[in-house]
Amino acid sequence: MRSPLFGMSAEESLYWLERCLCQEHQGFDVQVKYHQKMLKNMLRLTDSLDYLWPVNREMRLMKAGGSIERAITNNIKAFLQFKETVTVLN
Repeated sequence: MRSPLFGMSAEESLYWLERCLCQEHQGFDVQVKYHQKMLKNMLRLTDSLDYLWPVNREMRLMKAGGSIERAITNNIKAFLQFKETVTVLN
């Protein structure tokens, strides 16, 4: 989990992982813009493909993403599981 390149302790590494993944920051806003642009392009691409199932043609799974709140909630859940695993190993 740690690299000598950064010179951080396990506690510092966990702190920064949590801060980057579990707290809103500008990176999430940038990601949402890219997600929306990609969704728009994919919808344009698949619109005329009649052989696709509607769930795929309408990019329903992709539409369900793109939420900062949902991403942070999922990140917190995954981080807590990861942190528990790492703590047990140390």
